[in-house]
Amino acid sequence: MALGKTVNQLSQELTASEFNEWLAYYSIEPFGIEKEDYRNALIVSAVANGPLQRKDKKLFSADDFMPDYEASPEKTEQPVGQMAAILSAISVRK
Repeated sequence: MALGKTVNQLSQELTASEFNEWLAYYSIEPFGIEKEDYRNALIVSAVANGPLQRKDKKLFSADDFMPDYEASPEKTEQPVGQMAAILSAISVRK
């Protein structure tokens, strides 16, 4: 749908050669939702590492902000104590 066409339309209009070119391009320059999530995670990690510092002086990485695509769809509640610890770690500035 991101291409504005259905899979059936693409299968009728896209040649095997063009498809292989897109695969080659994707291997060099990935695109799509996962790549967009990674770009956003890079930005968030850069912002978090700027004025915000963790007590252990460890920097955040983009992986700290990436969604877990393999996680089960079950929703779990985060304990209040854990939320408070995260917020207090973020609020500490030096």
